[in-house]
Amino acid sequence: MRNRPRLFVGLPQLRNKFFTVDVANRRAINVYVWESEDAARSFFSEGLIEKVTQLYGVKPKVEFAEIAGIVDNSRRGLTQELGGTPSP
Repeated sequence: MRNRPRLFVGLPQLRNKFFTVDVANRRAINVYVWESEDAARSFFSEGLIEKVTQLYGVKPKVEFAEIAGIVDNSRRGLTQELGGTPSP
């Protein structure tokens, strides 16, 4: 896991990736934030899903959702409202 984040540094159109581990249920749930839905769908190709399945022995569950809003306390509160632009 230590080197995995480096694989995503500088990845075009990827804003953020959050790595999580659910030890009790023996699974990882990772959240990706992309510049666009097209970028997300392009990244999660059938080839990538097959590669991950072979690597971990389990087919990943990939879901897509629109971000309705973001609270980022490291940037002093609400940074983006529904359909809006970032607040100062």
